[in-house]
Amino acid sequence: MYSDGGSKLGGHLLVEFGGGYHHLSPKHGHYSLCNNLLKAVLLFAMITLTVLVLFRAPESPFQLSRSIYSSLAFSSSPVYNSRSCAADSVSRISEELWLKQVLERSAMPNRTVIITTLNEAWIEQDSIFDLFLESFTIGHQTYPLLRHLVVIALDPKAFHRCSVLQLNCYFLGTEGVNFSNEAHFMTPDYLKMMWRRIDFLRNVLELGYNFVFTDAGIMWFRNPFLHFYTDDTDFQIACDHFGGSPDDLNNAPNGGFKYVKSNNRTIEFYKLWYKSREVFPGKHDQDVLNNIKHNPYLKQIGLKIKFLDTAFFGGFCQPSKDLNLVITMHANCCAGLDNKINDLTILLDDWQEYLALPDHIREEKPPSWQMLYDPRTAVVACHGFRWWKQYQYGSQMPQKSGINHQLNPNQKNFSRHRLRTVLMFTTITLACLVLYQASESPFRFLPGSIHSFALSSANNFSNSGKKELGLKHVLKKAAMPDKTVIITTLNEAWIEPDSIFDLFLESFRIGNETSQLLKHLVVVALDQNAFDHCLRTHLNCYFLTTEDINFSDEAHFMTPSYLKMMWRRIDFLRTVLETGYNFVFTDADIMWLRNPFPHFYADTNFQISCDSFGGNPTELNNAPNGGFNYVKSSTQTIEFYKFWYEVREFYPRKHDQDVLNKIKYNPFTRDIGLEIKFLDTAYFGGFCQPSKDHMYNARKLLRWSG
Repeated sequence: MYSDGGSKLGGHLLVEFGGGYHHLSPKHGHYSLCNNLLKAVLLFAMITLTVLVLFRAPESPFQLSRSIYSSLAFSSSPVYNSRSCAADSVSRISEELWLKQVLERSAMPNRTVIITTLNEAWIEQDSIFDLFLESFTIGHQTYPLLRHLVVIALDPKAFHRCSVLQLNCYFLGTEGVNFSNEAHFMTPDYLKMMWRRIDFLRNVLELGYNFVFTDAGIMWFRNPFLHFYTDDTDFQIACDHFGGSPDDLNNAPNGGFKYVKSNNRTIEFYKLWYKSREVFPGKHDQDVLNNIKHNPYLKQIGLKIKFLDTAFFGGFCQPSKDLNLVITMHANCCAGLDNKINDLTILLDDWQEYLALPDHIREEKPPSWQMLYDPRTAVVACHGFRWWKQYQYGSQMPQKSGINHQLNPNQKNFSRHRLRTVLMFTTITLACLVLYQASESPFRFLPGSIHSFALSSANNFSNSGKKELGLKHVLKKAAMPDKTVIITTLNEAWIEPDSIFDLFLESFRIGNETSQLLKHLVVVALDQNAFDHCLRTHLNCYFLTTEDINFSDEAHFMTPSYLKMMWRRIDFLRTVLETGYNFVFTDADIMWLRNPFPHFYADTNFQISCDSFGGNPTELNNAPNGGFNYVKSSTQTIEFYKFWYEVREFYPRKHDQDVLNKIKYNPFTRDIGLEIKFLDTAYFGGFCQPSKDHMYNARKLLRWSG
């Protein structure tokens, strides 16, 4: 079983479109067929004419910008297969120039890049690709490697997703082949995808770049470059099964992870590997590698191969059991995307629990994976593995229950023509969508940037320098002698009479030694009415605008507006730190009953309140609450806020608090020297875990009532 196994094997059952089946006479079937074909021809003519008119229009949204990206994006797409030989030649040159630019931008100083492939089937929410990126964000010394990752997109939607994530992206099209769907194991599309990959990697080597190729089904827990063989090895590859010696050609290689240096030997080897597909028809690249690894030609060209130990570079076939050693884990020997996603999610959870352990426990009694091992095969029993093993050994595949698929010849003939009509319509529609998407795609422009800050009751500043000056003016006016300010946010939904904001201000007035803190409060208004209301209360007011987003209404929990508001806040607070100011951020639904400053830890840069506090302020398993935190301006906190904001792309539809719960274990925080402490709910309480003396956070109650 190999890394790219699909969720279903064997033949594909094509279900009729439209539900039930109709008993048609030949005459009726012929009439319907003609009718359908006539409709299809008319539809084709209408759509084609419309597309041509729009595409040729000088102000058409289909007109692509003449950037290198637009000229290359779909050059290999089957939509544009009517090209002259000259156009083909120009396109190939342009594609190579684009590839060179992407590789140059991504490469390490020694001209090494990390490469993975991506198609539409792997970009859904909570997909394997999301888990792959998450592993970089929580692995040890792996997050900086993301800047060297090149994502090879096999279809336009995958390229768009990659560009939205602001990764290094390259569109690799193959004429006449659609790689957008999940390529089931050993189907013709699967084999074409694997061999297209080998040919592409040969091209990377010829351009003079070394690479680590990694399947997206591999979790990166540690930096692998520290553990590769540093001798003159040309080709290093992971294993499904490792026999103990890295030089033993009888090891079972896995093509999903390999480190290859660019030189004449590896280039010749990749040429041989690719040509050998014709000698072994119907075999994928990994099977062919197993056949040619003994070929005398490899000795003749001087290629040095080594196999990576599964104790470090493991997988579900032969897992790395010691979490103190594991570098990568591969979801091989596991059939089906759903099964892979489920088990890789468990791996990431296990890893985060491992990171949360004290150092001495990790060293003395390192835990192992929660995954279940089959003692007879020493293979991880992934959810689809037992079914896969039965299939491998010839057991009968379970039959689909329900509809009887027996059709008479007339029905089959009619059904076949109807399917062709539907497919024709689908192809035309997709072509139109591709053209339309191109006008809004990352080939044309990057997503619009967020507006900078503004401090005007009427208009935004047009000059970013003036905006920054306005923010500095407000912070300087509000700051304590040690350059500390108190910050809260406000929108129109919270300024009604007897609103939460009124209660918030009242708590300062009646709290113990809190009234004098009001002069240090900066109210960040998210809309015009909130800004005007702030000015009427004679507070320190700052108008924070965001392009095309209306923050004036109540943002219900986890709606898109709510998430944008939370992440806009994180980005703004990072700016405050970069300006050199410390801050206490407080939600407006927190009642200030006493002065909190005497109760903060004096030696900690980042302190945060909790939904649930376990008793130890340094315990990472405490559940943080982003509604109240005290942060000192330093290189460590600035880098942490940048990191916090950047990784939001790897956790789509998660708010800042959920993401913080993920990254608090990340070795990056220790690497930059950030110390995190959690505030005791006995002092800084809330409705989740109330205190009897100090602060009261009504956030949870409001969520329950709303």
